[in-house]
Amino acid sequence: VRILAVTSDKRLQQAPDVPTLKELGYDATFANWRGFFAAPGLLEAQAVAYQQLLAKMYKTPEWEKIRKARGWQNLYQPGKKFYTFLEGQEKVIGSLMRTMGFIK
Repeated sequence: VRILAVTSDKRLQQAPDVPTLKELGYDATFANWRGFFAAPGLLEAQAVAYQQLLAKMYKTPEWEKIRKARGWQNLYQPGKKFYTFLEGQEKVIGSLMRTMGFIK
């Protein structure tokens, strides 16, 4: 199998010779992201506590080892930054889904 391109903004450390879609002339970037969500009504203090725990976890050598071994980029965005990111993803993916005819 030959990897033709990666969908990230930058070339991956694990495959430095593989170009990005943007380098090949396609205006597209996609990342396989994960998020932590809570039920409505979560108290602000609870949200802050969870954000602090996640921030602590993301700084551990254990997490860094797992992240690098799996080729994951460090895209951690806490709180409102993640919310803004989700809004952007909704626009991009929604537009793509409409273009492909999955939604009207």
